[in-house]
Order: sequence, then C-alpha cells, then structure tokens
Amino acid sequence: MAGCTDASGPIDVFVVTFDPASHDFELKAERVETIDSVATCKGSTTRLVKEPVVRITDDGDVSFEGGSAPSILFTESDGTVVPEDWDSLTLLSYYHHLERAVTYFRDTLGFTGSDAMVPLPSYYRLEFGIDQNVVGATDNAAYAPTAHSFLLFDSFFFQELPLAMNDGVVTHEFAHAMFHRVINGDERFPLEYREGWGRGPIAHLGSLHEGQADVFA
Repeated sequence: MAGCTDASGPIDVFVVTFDPASHDFELKAERVETIDSVATCKGSTTRLVKEPVVRITDDGDVSFEGGSAPSILFTESDGTVVPEDWDSLTLLSYYHHLERAVTYFRDTLGFTGSDAMVPLPSYYRLEFGIDQNVVGATDNAAYAPTAHSFLLFDSFFFQELPLAMNDGVVTHEFAHAMFHRVINGDERFPLEYREGWGRGPIAHLGSLHEGQADVFA
C-alpha cells in the first residue's frame, strides 16, 4: 500500500485514545473533523511546528526560533488514515485529542471562547532556551499563556505513551488555556503578575488552576 501525499477532514484516523471500558489506551479509528492537511497535521484546531527552539528571557518574553511543519507519513485503508511511524501516530493523536477538547468545552459546557482560542499553535519536540543557553527538555506538556501556545516536549524517560498522545493530558492543558482566558480575556500576561499579587494568592490561584484542569481531564 503506497503512502499518501495528503488528505483532509472530515476523515477517520487511527489514533491512540483512552477507552473507559477497558481502562486502557487503545489504537482506534476516530473521526477528525477540522484537519486541513494530514501531511502536515494542520487545521483550524492547531498549527504544529516541529523542533523549534523556545527562548524565555529574564523579562519573561517568549520567542520561537526555527522549526518546520511536521511530515506525517500515512496510508489510507478503506478511507481511514493509517499513520506509518511513531511521530505520525503521536501528532495525529494529539490533533484528535485537542479537537475533541475544544468541541467538549464549546458544545457540552457552552464555553463560546473555545473558538477564539484556535487554531492554537503547538510546538513539538522543542529545545528550551533561557536567554542564550539552550537545553533539552523532555517528558512534559504545558500551556504557555504569554505565547498562547502548547509546548510538547519529547519523551525520553517515559517511553510507553508520550504525553502528546494522552487525551487526558491534552484536555488538562486545554483546560488551563480555557481558565486563563476566563480570567484574562485576550490579555496574555496573567492577571496575578500584572497586578503584583503576593506569593500566597498566586499559590492559591495556581492550585485552583491545577484542580479545575484535573477535573476536566
């Protein structure tokens, strides 16, 4: 079966997703509605950039350097996209999970701000720079509010399931993005730092941030 050049949604895609019935992660064909290019994993939900360098200065400014669109290797079988390598499976699973999170917050919870938050830039397998020093970062995923972006670090220590492939983790991080928007609107720099809150209130808000994200995950 020859590899495909490109495809777009709505389309069924094999992804890794959590199955409540078996209480385990399984490879399943799931519908992906909003993807415009399977070959680059790009659509109205997210725009993925692979292997950029993210830099954070002493002033808290965030910038991204380099990187490129991912090259998704896949075939189609009976109209269903079949990823051909681990990276392709990871990124297509991530796209599906983020799309489902956006849909859940919008259609089930009535959070109309979801549409204004996408396409959400997502940076995958990045290097992390602090001023002029670049260091590798692994085994983590995070929402960066000042850049309104998801940071998807490579998996190194936890090999069984990359966090970008875990729908609970993706929903958790989107819940952080949603909570930030509820409090801050279009302002990217968080309210607690703009207003110079003390450590105690910041810690309490951080706990609330994590708690609500865990509820939705």
